[in-house]
Amino acid sequence: MTERRSIVSISLDEDQRRALAAQGSAVVLAGPGSGKTRVLTSKVAQILSETSNPRRGLACLTYNVEAAREFKNRLRDLGCKKRKNIFLGTFHSFCWAEILAPFAPLYPKYGVPQALDVISEKKLDCLFNDFIRENQRFACFNRKSVDAERVNLFKNRISCVDLKVSKNLLLHEATVEFAKFLHNRSYLDFLHLLKYSAVLLREEEYVRRAVEAKFPWILVDEYQDFGLVSHEIILTLLTRTNVKIFAVGDPDQSIYGFQGASPEYLNELARLPGVETFRLTKNYRSPQAIIDASERVLSSTNATQRSRYAAVGAAKELEAEFITLECAGGMETQYDAALDFVERFRNEGVSLGKIAVLTKYQEDARNLRRRCAQRGISVYLARPKFRRTELFFWLQSCAQWTLDKFQASFDEICATWTAFLRCSQRGAISEVELLPLRKSIYRRLIESARYKESLLNWFEYMEKAFSLFEIFDESERENLQKLENNIREEYSVAPLSSILNLGDVGDRLVVTTRHSSKGLEFDAVIMLNMEEGSLPDFHAKTPEDLAAECRVCFVSISRARKTCVFLYSRILNGKLRAPSSFLKKIIPSEKESSDF
Repeated sequence: MTERRSIVSISLDEDQRRALAAQGSAVVLAGPGSGKTRVLTSKVAQILSETSNPRRGLACLTYNVEAAREFKNRLRDLGCKKRKNIFLGTFHSFCWAEILAPFAPLYPKYGVPQALDVISEKKLDCLFNDFIRENQRFACFNRKSVDAERVNLFKNRISCVDLKVSKNLLLHEATVEFAKFLHNRSYLDFLHLLKYSAVLLREEEYVRRAVEAKFPWILVDEYQDFGLVSHEIILTLLTRTNVKIFAVGDPDQSIYGFQGASPEYLNELARLPGVETFRLTKNYRSPQAIIDASERVLSSTNATQRSRYAAVGAAKELEAEFITLECAGGMETQYDAALDFVERFRNEGVSLGKIAVLTKYQEDARNLRRRCAQRGISVYLARPKFRRTELFFWLQSCAQWTLDKFQASFDEICATWTAFLRCSQRGAISEVELLPLRKSIYRRLIESARYKESLLNWFEYMEKAFSLFEIFDESERENLQKLENNIREEYSVAPLSSILNLGDVGDRLVVTTRHSSKGLEFDAVIMLNMEEGSLPDFHAKTPEDLAAECRVCFVSISRARKTCVFLYSRILNGKLRAPSSFLKKIIPSEKESSDF
């Protein structure tokens, strides 16, 4: 009853309530600031409150671990208790835990590596170099170009989306041969993990029925960010089982084309028979002027058109500000101008964590960070050197419990560690083993309290006490090493409490690339490199590529709640550049400044 009352008490608008009321498979097209996360968590809570069979549950699949944690926290706030029949995690972790680990050993004919050890990026680079040494005719290609082609290499697909594969036959051959190279050596990377899962689901009815029995509902967040193979998995479940799909996303925010994502996958799902489509049209984040500006970027003309979204609530009362500035000295001048605006906004009462500087390249982000250090401005790079995985969050929970036992759940710490052990190919853990395991975890955490004054010493103790570099797969070990390096570089003399804010924005200026800004929101957004050739990129020649650049600009602008600043230079690296053509759409001619 607690869950049911919590659902009723949620304040949803009319569009959100219609989406929540869907009884079957549905697609919710949700623009920026429209409350998609609220709808998705409400749908999860609703399904759980109506499920009478405790063995049947749902899977909620997210693009990254942090999104999964957000869902867990929101469901906890709604009064939903933790259940064994709920899967909340990434698409990759779902495929590993619910498809490959239980079923791959039953079907050796598919050649799925028995170890299920996901290799690291560093190892994948080494393997690619080995592949090139053995196949010199492919030496003209790098791994990035091959990977871009490899994501679409999938036979007998259900999707009818026209894939924009390369017309370079040699590149296609290199892609096919590299895939065979990895398969023949039993290496598993994240893409193979998805593909093996898709094949098992497609070819084996027993696998489909098992997944259907356990997860009658599968909900997917940010559907537009997933590629072909993930889409194939969903289509297989939708067309060949009784699983109901509830997908939320926005085709206009599909900006990860270099990873194989396409807005057309979500559009195709929405068009399928038996799938209802809903649209969330209210924007609770930005004033109408910012909404209109971002919408004009998506238009094929410079003409002002009626936006599909409307500002509501407090956002409707906000005053929008657009600022354009030509920086005559190139990128160095753009860095200084950006930080001048940061200082201005701070003086106006905007906290650093509510200001973002968006760059095109990671190099610019690093250069800007150095410039910030000179000015005494603390910086948060939205794309840190390490991934915030489940292991990272487990370490945070351990640290929190060590510092204050009332601020973290020891039961959850033990449950998560038990899950890690089960996934490490050490076999099932019996009920008899659980109590000694809990005692062992308790003893090690109590001993770790000796290192409260040093995060680095605490991390080194935890690594040895729990044998972290031995238990986890190669990919996770690589990430763990990056985390340790980050602690050594920036937190070598910091206390243990520092890990609680490691990876959080706090009161720091956010510096990130345009692509990495998706999903975030700020009071003020400062965009560098607003020149032709940068945005849109000079490589964008086809209509599809230009549309992708429009979406990048749309996402960048729609991060702002109040202010957008656009910086550009007419001369960069000794070459004459024109202001971005997008600026003419963002700021109509009647508002055009003297900078143009």
